[in-house]
Amino acid sequence: MVFIPGGEFLRGRSQVLSDDNLKWYPTLMKDDRPVRPIRVDPFFLDQHEVTNEQYAAFVAATKHRAPYNWPQGKVPQGKDQFPVVDVDWEDASAFAKWAGKRLPTEAEWERACRGAVDKGTYPWGNRKPAKEDARFNTVDGPGPVGQCKANYFGLYDIVGNVWEWCALVRHRLLPEGSGSKSAGAREGPVPHRARRVVGRCGEIFNLRLSQLGPAH
Repeated sequence: MVFIPGGEFLRGRSQVLSDDNLKWYPTLMKDDRPVRPIRVDPFFLDQHEVTNEQYAAFVAATKHRAPYNWPQGKVPQGKDQFPVVDVDWEDASAFAKWAGKRLPTEAEWERACRGAVDKGTYPWGNRKPAKEDARFNTVDGPGPVGQCKANYFGLYDIVGNVWEWCALVRHRLLPEGSGSKSAGAREGPVPHRARRVVGRCGEIFNLRLSQLGPAH
C-alpha cells in the first residue's frame, strides 16, 4: 500500500465541458463545482487495482460469488494480474472487509489521484494523455495492472484501464458561505448504484482499497 499524506487540496472540476452550457439541462455534470479547498486525513491506498488473483483468494476463502465473466467461477486463463471487473458495490465492500481494509471515500480518491496537481485535467497536468500515461481507447479491454506510469504518489492506473468503486458518493458542493472544509460535510452513504468514475474502459467496475494512516 502507498501512504497518502493528509492535507488540504482543491477539490472539484475547473475545466469546462462541452455540455456545460446546454440550456435544457443546466445542471448537467456540475455537481463537482465550484472548486473548493477540502482537507483529508492521512491514509493508505493500494498501489494498483485489485487483481483477479487477489479476488480469487477472497472467493475461495468466503464462497462469495465470483464475477460473472469468470468461466465456471474461475479466473480466465492468463489473466491473474488483470484487474478484477464486473463486481458491484456490495462485492467490493465485502472484499474490503475480508482484506481488513475499506473502500476509499471520493475525497480520498481525488486527493490520491491529483497528487501535487491542483486544477489539472489529469494527474500530470493538462497535457493530453499518451500511451505510457494510461490505458485507454483500446479494442481489447483492460490490461494487466501497473503497466503505465505511476502518478506523483506512486499509484498505478489511477487514470484509465477500468472504473473503480469508492465508499461514498460526492454530494453537490456546499454553497458559498457554508464555511466547512470537512470531507465528511460533503459526502454521505453511497446508494447501491452510485459510483465515482475515474478512468474508463467499457461498462466494468473495479476496486482499490484504503486504510486510515497515522495522524500528523
